[in-house]
Amino acid sequence: MKLRSLILGFVAAAGFSLPVAAQKTAAPQIVAIKAGKLLDPETGKVAENQTIIVEGAQIKSIGANLAIPAGAKVIDLSKSTVLPGMFDAHTHLCMTVIPNRDANNYYITTLLDSTPYRAIEGVANGQAMLQSGFTSVRDVGNNGNYADTALREAIENGWVIGPTIINA
Repeated sequence: MKLRSLILGFVAAAGFSLPVAAQKTAAPQIVAIKAGKLLDPETGKVAENQTIIVEGAQIKSIGANLAIPAGAKVIDLSKSTVLPGMFDAHTHLCMTVIPNRDANNYYITTLLDSTPYRAIEGVANGQAMLQSGFTSVRDVGNNGNYADTALREAIENGWVIGPTIINA
């Protein structure tokens, strides 16, 4: 997997995206990320003082001493290490066990929470996963009546912000 595609996940997690309504009509925003260190998992190497130039959803360039385009939003992570987004291969985004109510038994949760409610839980859980650095997830079920599919479609269509979902 190329470093450029992996870094896109970090960019999303860093919160540079426009409000959902503006994403459909606005011109691509240019973002410059100043990385103190940049991990390339393909080679196992760490490069220092790198700049990542992102236009819309595409990484245009990565390197040291890159010129930052005029008007670009700058995210200064020069004291941080930037790495690709993580992948969680076992999630249940559309289900949250409430211990006091459910006696720590997710079967009770599946009986008490409606599918629309679980889809909303999925939005909150998906945003939390993305903000924690997980840019892709495999959701393995217990999703109500296709709440995970609705969540995936909403993310893909730009209605809500969340990780890329591969749902079972």
